[in-house]
Amino acid sequence: MLVKFAGISRPVAFIGCENLLPYVLKIVPGWPWVIATDETESPVVTVSKEGETYAISSPIQDGALHHESELSAACSLVVDLVEARTREAGELCLHGAAAIFSGRLVVFPALRRAGKSTLMARLAAAGQRIFADDLLGVCPDDMTGLSFGAAPRLRLPLPARAGKTFRDFAAARGGLSDGHYLYLDLPTELLAGHGEAVPLGAFVLLERRATGRAALVPARRTVGLRHLIAQSLASAHEPAEIVQRLRRLADEVPCFTLRYSNLDEAASLLHESFVSWPSEPTRAELAAEPASVKAETRPLPVSPLPRRRRRVSEHPYMRLPAVSSHEVDGEIFLTDPRNGAIHHLNLMASGLWRLLAEPITPEEAVEVVHTAFPNLQRQRLERDVSALFSHLLENGLIDRPDAGPAVLSNAARSNAASGFRRRTAGPAGSQSPAISHRSRPRR
Repeated sequence: MLVKFAGISRPVAFIGCENLLPYVLKIVPGWPWVIATDETESPVVTVSKEGETYAISSPIQDGALHHESELSAACSLVVDLVEARTREAGELCLHGAAAIFSGRLVVFPALRRAGKSTLMARLAAAGQRIFADDLLGVCPDDMTGLSFGAAPRLRLPLPARAGKTFRDFAAARGGLSDGHYLYLDLPTELLAGHGEAVPLGAFVLLERRATGRAALVPARRTVGLRHLIAQSLASAHEPAEIVQRLRRLADEVPCFTLRYSNLDEAASLLHESFVSWPSEPTRAELAAEPASVKAETRPLPVSPLPRRRRRVSEHPYMRLPAVSSHEVDGEIFLTDPRNGAIHHLNLMASGLWRLLAEPITPEEAVEVVHTAFPNLQRQRLERDVSALFSHLLENGLIDRPDAGPAVLSNAARSNAASGFRRRTAGPAGSQSPAISHRSRPRR
C-alpha cells in the first residue's frame, strides 16, 4: 500500500504492515493523506514487516531501523515524515516543544531530561493550546513556527512529583501506549492542527532543579543560538546557512531560562509571564544576563569528543580556509562544509581562534593569553590551550602551514595580547577555552 501525506510529493510504502497506518494517524491526527493511485512511484520511506519487527528505510539513513512495537514504529515513521516535509519545503525543523500564549509561540528547545513533554501536558491541563511536543517547523523569513499536529508523548512511568493536576489530566486524556510511552488524545482546542502557523514570541530554555522556586531569567543571545543549533534537524541545509538562519531567530526573538523544581509553579509562572506581549517585539540582545563560567563552558548535548586526543607538536598551526566563522557577541561559530559540522567557541577559545589567522605555536598562544590575563594559572592555561589545539586539529579545523616555523617577536606578542584582552573582556572573558560541536544530524 502506498500512502501520500500532504506536503510530501512521494508516497510512503507499507509492505505487509498496513496495520501501522491507524497508529500514525493517531499520532498526527490532522495530517491529510490519501491512498496513492500510481503504484510505480518511488517511495520516500518504506515500512515493512520483518519477522517480529517493523523495518523503516529511507534514503537519508544508512540502513533500516527496526522496531518491536507498532507504536514505536509509527513514532519513528512520523519523524521521517516531518523530515521529508521540511526538506522538500526548504524549512528548518527544531527538536523542541511549543505552546501558544496570547497569539504567539513560546518555544522550548529540547534539553535532555528537562521535562518539556511533561510541561506541555501540564500547560494543556491549564487550558493552554499545545503547538508542538517534540518537533517544530520554523520559518526565519517570516518569524513563524509551523505545527505538524503531533500529539504530546509522555515517558512512562509518569514522574512521581508531577502533581495531582498533571496526573488527573494524563489519566483523562491518555491515548495510545506501549508501556514505555503514553500519547495524549487532545481535542483541537488544546492541540494545534497540522500546517498551522503562529508568530514566534520567545525561546525558553528549561533547567529543572531538585529544589527552589520557579524563576524566569533572561538568557544571553549566544546561549540561545547554541541551543537552537544543537537542536536543529535541518540535515539538508549547509551548516553556514543553518547558522545564518538561526542567528536571525536569535537576533529577533528574546530568549529566557526557566529554572524550576515544581511543575505547577513553572506552568503558573509561564502563564503570568506571557499573558500579554509588547506592541513592539523585544530584540534579543536586550535580554542579556551574564552567564556563569559553568554554564558558558558546559558542552552542548551533541556528538561526544574522542577520549584519545591527537597530540599537538611544538610546530606552528593555522586555521584552514575551508572553515567559515560567524561571530555573535564576541563568540565564534565555525561551520565546516566538508562534513556539515558546526562548532561553538566560547570567548576565550574565540580569542585563540583569531590568533590562528597567522601561524602560531601552542606555546606562543599560551604566552599571548598569559600576557593578557596574568592572573590565570600557567599550568592550567597550558593544559587548556593544548586541549583546544588538539580538538581543532582532530576536527580538521587547523593544520601546520606549508611555510617553515615562525616565531612571534616581543612586540608582536604584546600587540596580540592587547587585542586578545580587548576582544575577550567581560564576565566570561578569562574563563578556560571551551569548544562544543554539532555534527550533521543523524537519527
